[in-house]
Amino acid sequence: MTERTIQVAAVTGAASGVGYAVTAALLKQGWAVAAIDVMAIPGDLKAFGRDGADQLLPLKCDLREPASIRGAFDAIGGRFGMLHAIVCCAGILRVAPMESMSVDEFDLIFDVNTRAPWLCVQSGLKLLRATATADRPSRVIIVSSLGATRPKVGVGIYSASKAAVSQMVRTLGVELARDHVLVNAIEPGSMDTPMRRAARSKVVAGGYQPSTVPPLGRAVEPNDVANVVKMLLSPEAAFITGISVTLDGGAGAAYQPGAGG
Repeated sequence: MTERTIQVAAVTGAASGVGYAVTAALLKQGWAVAAIDVMAIPGDLKAFGRDGADQLLPLKCDLREPASIRGAFDAIGGRFGMLHAIVCCAGILRVAPMESMSVDEFDLIFDVNTRAPWLCVQSGLKLLRATATADRPSRVIIVSSLGATRPKVGVGIYSASKAAVSQMVRTLGVELARDHVLVNAIEPGSMDTPMRRAARSKVVAGGYQPSTVPPLGRAVEPNDVANVVKMLLSPEAAFITGISVTLDGGAGAAYQPGAGG
């Protein structure tokens, strides 16, 4: 891996679920990845890289703490000296009716889902600008949710946090266009991830109901999100910015009588 060919991505939530899948996919493509999470980064991720451990930088970071985020991006600059992409996958879901959700849980959801991606962009922007050109723009990709446009009872605050993300992406895409930094979101439907499995255990308590199977016959998988990330990072996507890509297997395309969710 040489400085001429290296591309560097920062991925949040890399310890599990979507973040893990995205990190593995980028390592397989030859990217160097700063894997950011408050949890320990699984050691098996380095096996996906072409250059082993040299390609992976595990970084422990509390996304609720601005200083921790700044420290993570300082470490990226110190290790690689460059950054081409930020992919924000970390998220948190709490199931509760809006009338009874605590202020602490509300703040936790917005801190992780909405404020943290914004702080990541702020902290990494100097590095992104330094590598961006008109022919090879830098990228920011934030994982939002289908809930941004189809909110669901029991997870209303989560949906609100993701709606804020999708709107933030639109403005950031315009503000950073002159710097050749592309900003997009992905809005997946329900997935089988640790976060979603934890939510399903609280179906009765919060009124939350898992979505039914979409028209394409299965739920969204983390690797589906990773594939869209790769698409948005590709040269072919160099004229795409300020949008949210819906990834739901057709679930939101038209009403299905009897399908619920």
